[in-house]
Amino acid sequence: MPTFHRAVFAFVMLVSLGLTFARAQEASALANTLERTQKTFRRQTDLVSTSMRRLYLERLQGLELKAAKAGHYEAAQAYQEEGDRIRTQLGPKAKAPLRLILLPGEATLSRDLTLTNRLTQTLSGWKPGSTAAWKLPAIPQGGYRVEIVHRKNSRPVSFKLAASHYHVSGSLAEAAGENKDAQSSLGDLRIIRDSPTLTLTLEDDDLSSGLTEIKHIILISHAP
Repeated sequence: MPTFHRAVFAFVMLVSLGLTFARAQEASALANTLERTQKTFRRQTDLVSTSMRRLYLERLQGLELKAAKAGHYEAAQAYQEEGDRIRTQLGPKAKAPLRLILLPGEATLSRDLTLTNRLTQTLSGWKPGSTAAWKLPAIPQGGYRVEIVHRKNSRPVSFKLAASHYHVSGSLAEAAGENKDAQSSLGDLRIIRDSPTLTLTLEDDDLSSGLTEIKHIILISHAP
């Protein structure tokens, strides 16, 4: 084989190997992303499942008390037995603080907000006054610590979270990297029985705050 042909052949082989290596790296990165997403989904599913059973237990305790006051002792005993079954399922988690995760896809959005179509959805397109509202399940009333998981804000950004007559305002800390999640606490919010919705509003008027993406909101009750 002439020297020129050998050089062309070697060049083609090197390019082919480079493309194969690049595809392998891309496939590996995608596999890692999928694995992280699956772990996050499983963790969130477990938290939601635990939260729903905790809420069910709260309802059973209320029904048991109501039935006992009304003199319906057989019904009260049935509620108590069902509550004992749920406590057994929960184990140590029965006494842990209630954690409720509110996801972007569950929110009603003002027109300027958009829902990303990534594997892990976020809320983006924030402008001053933009809102996202979640319908709350029947959670126990009381104080809840508000945590927000966010990304892409290059500086602190101010948000307000409101439920009925109560609200809490605070700043989301600067996110360390463009695609890295950060978690910030807004403080404590009081939830009462007349709190059907939870509304998040951007209070910041700086244009750069529009780059912020909200991944989800976490409500953490004070330990019973």
